[in-house]
Amino acid sequence: MSTILKEHIAISLEKVTTLVSDQLAFVQQIPNDMVGHGFQSWFNSHDWKLMQANEISAHVTMASDGSRDFKSIKVAVKAAPSKSSERFVIYIKKAIYREYVSRK
Repeated sequence: MSTILKEHIAISLEKVTTLVSDQLAFVQQIPNDMVGHGFQSWFNSHDWKLMQANEISAHVTMASDGSRDFKSIKVAVKAAPSKSSERFVIYIKKAIYREYVSRK
């Protein structure tokens, strides 16, 4: 094997090793409050089963085409009560939504 080829392989392996190392570091930073199905810890296994069985009804429904209660995720989130011990469920119809939403 030529010296040039060996150098090329060594450089490529070094790049791959760096990429893998970076990805492993990223994975190790994932918070521990994630439940196995990918939801936050406040969304427990019981809730997940209810969602799968369609036994949770939404308080409001939103659709990007305006055919439901709200057209914007941000507006639907603002409609949720700010101080409530009850969960407020928003059903979001499948679409592409291009907006930033934060809830404090």
